[in-house]
This record gives sequence, structure tokens and C-alpha cells, in this order.
Amino acid sequence: MSKKKFFISLKSKLILILALAILTAAVVFVACKQVGDFLVWKYYLDEETKQERAENYIEDFQKYVKNRKLSIDDSEKIAAWSGGNYVDMIVYKDKNLVYAPDWFIDSSNPQDYFSGDRNFEHYLTEEARTAYLERLEDILNENSDLSTVYFVDGTLLVRVIDYTEDFVYSLVFAAALLLALIVLAIIMILNFSTTASRIKRLARDVRLVEGGNLELPIAIKGHDELSSLAEDVNSMRNSVVDTMTKEQQAWKANAELITAMSHDIRTPLTVMLGYIELMEMQNNGENAEYIAACKDNALRLKRLSDDMFSYFLVFGKSDGQSVEMIDVGSEVLEHMLTERVLLLTESGLTVSHGRSLPNATISVNIDYLGRVVDNIFTNIQKYADVNMPIVIESGIEDGFLFVSVKNKVGVEGERAESNGIGLKTCKRIMEQMGGSIDVAAEGTDYAITLNFPVKE
Repeated sequence: MSKKKFFISLKSKLILILALAILTAAVVFVACKQVGDFLVWKYYLDEETKQERAENYIEDFQKYVKNRKLSIDDSEKIAAWSGGNYVDMIVYKDKNLVYAPDWFIDSSNPQDYFSGDRNFEHYLTEEARTAYLERLEDILNENSDLSTVYFVDGTLLVRVIDYTEDFVYSLVFAAALLLALIVLAIIMILNFSTTASRIKRLARDVRLVEGGNLELPIAIKGHDELSSLAEDVNSMRNSVVDTMTKEQQAWKANAELITAMSHDIRTPLTVMLGYIELMEMQNNGENAEYIAACKDNALRLKRLSDDMFSYFLVFGKSDGQSVEMIDVGSEVLEHMLTERVLLLTESGLTVSHGRSLPNATISVNIDYLGRVVDNIFTNIQKYADVNMPIVIESGIEDGFLFVSVKNKVGVEGERAESNGIGLKTCKRIMEQMGGSIDVAAEGTDYAITLNFPVKE
């Protein structure tokens, strides 16, 4: 009992890979965020770096005041200066507030005013203004990080409130999130690419098998629907190979049987025909009718044997295997038709063959083509009405060279019995050469047309 293989569907695999990709992306995000936050804390929030940034802001503000020649009372112009979206300042003159931004405080705790941190949510209310100014004065008195800025009419003390680290932390967050999304996308793209490659490889192998390359094994990878499909195609290929092997063995056995039967039948028929001819030569008129009947039946039996053998040779092999295709000029067919027309004329039939075949190149097997032409003209010679002409027409239409033979069936032909093996054999031969045979019969009118594809 074979062990059942582990199987996971493509849907389940996609869900697992998606979950793994999300988990990996989350780990990457957390790791990058922590590393980024650490770097910001170590290098951007370093005291020396912060002091250097504050000095740069003060220097920039001093240039702003100097270039515009601001006075202490120009509070609106002072407020117009901005060191950035994350930079605020407090301007103070002799403990009197000249300028301060609209700070935010936590409304749930009105006494928790500005404490140096940016922990606030609402605009400062008018009721808290007095308390705010008192707290602001305490901050200015308690902190020594005040800088002097020279106006045209006096000197002010300025303190820079720098919280640009919020922006830097936001950049770190965005970068970590972007990197996590990239990792997620790469994992999913690699998964889809692998699945697409397996599908393309399977499709290529199936096309090769479809094209006749049955020796190529189908590559089986994984344990999902694609691998199951590959196994099914492989099983189908093996079944086809086994079937073809058995057919070849059966064909070989049948060929040996038919060859033996043909030899066994032809040998006594040949002897019988020899005795009948000897009896005809020695006959003095007695029993001539019976001798002629024996000869006709022996010849009929020989023809049936030949037809059966020819039918087996043509139908027993697959298309194209027994046909050696070569490019020949239509003059080969013209020569065959001319010979058969002469034989019909010598037999007393009238043949109308107005013009030669058009100049075209067709791809045929000359031996098989000879069989087809022989079969057609032999039947015409046997069954055609000797009082009516046989018309042969030819031309090129829709990329095919056609040869049409029309005649009327005589009285003897109407009475004659036919097994149809010869016509079936001819149709099969024409199919193997890429052509076809069209047969039309209406009353005593009979027409047969050969169609050959014209090569460029």
C-alpha cells in the first residue's frame, strides 16, 4: 500500500505565504523602527546637536530681525518668523511677554500647563491666560537656555522650542513602513513568479507531448494542484505510449498475418489461373462457359485479395509514417494522366482532355499517387458507358490543384457489385498527402475530383 503524499492546495499555500509575508514585514517594520528611533535618540537628540540647532535658529532669527529692522513692538512681524513647522519660540523683555505661540494643554488637567514637553491637545483658553503667563515667567526664570536678540530699539530674550524630532520620528516610521511593504511585495512576487514559472514549464511540456514527443517526462515539483496535474499528464503520456506500443505490436502481428494470408491465397490462385488458361487453350468448345466463369471468379478473388492487402497497408499505419513527402512538379501527374488516357482510348472509350494541367508544385508520394490514379481509371474502364465521353478537367482554386474526371456509368457498371475498398483506400492516401477526394454521383452521372494543396 503506497503512502499517501502530503498535499496542500494552492489556495492554502497562498494564505500561508501571505501570513508569512505579513509576519516577516511586521518583524522588519519593528526592527527598522527601533533601530531608527535609537539612531535619532543617539545622534539627533544629542545635547550638543540640540544646542547647535538652537544656536542656528537664534542666528537665523537675529538675521531676520536685522534685515527687517524690527522693533520690540513689531509682534506681528516677530510672529511671522518661522524656523520650521516644528520650531516655536518665546520672546521676553524684562519679564514681560512680547511673543509666544498658542500652546496646547490637556483640557482634562488645566493646571498642567507648558512644562517643556509638547504634550497638549487644545488651544489655551482665555481663563488660563493669567495662569499661563505666571507659569511662563517661572519657566523663563528657571531655564538658562535664553539667548539675546538685538532689535533696533532694545534687546529681547528668546528661547527656541525645538521639537523637530517628531518630524524625524515620522520619517523613521514612514521609512520602516515602506521597507516592510517592500519586503511583503518581494515575498509575494517571488511566490507568484515561482507559480507562474511552474505553469509555463508544465504548459511547455504539454505542448511538446501534444507535438508527438512522448518520450519527454513531465517535470513534477511540489505537492499541490499543479503537481497533481503534472502527474495526470504524465500518466496520460505513459498510457498513450503503452497504447502505441501495443498498437505497433498488433500492427506487426497483423502485418505478418496479412502477408502470410496474401501469400497463401495468391499461390493457389496463381496455380488455378494457370490451369484455367491451360484448359482454355486445350478446350474444343465444350464447357467454355464454365471455364470462363471459373476464370472470372478467380480473377475477382485475386482483385479482392489485392484490395484487402492494399487497404491494410494504407489504413494500418498512422498518418504520414508510410508516406515519404517530396516536392514534384505537376508534370508528374500530367504524365500519369496521359498514360491512362491512352489506355482508355485503346479500350474504345472517348476521352476529352482539353488542356494540360496548370503549372504548380504539389507535395505527393509518387507511388501512392500512382495507386490512386490507377484505381480511378481502372474503375472507369470497367464501369464507364462506352457510348459517352469521359471528361477530364483541371485547374487551381482556393490554393488547391484539382483534377476532375466525369463519366456516365454503363449498364454493366450499374449491375456490378463493389465493396468500396478501393475508394476508401484512395481517400486515405489523399488524406495522408494533405489532399482529398470528392465523389459526386447523380443517376448515371459520376464525377470524382482529386484535390492537391499547392506549395508556395
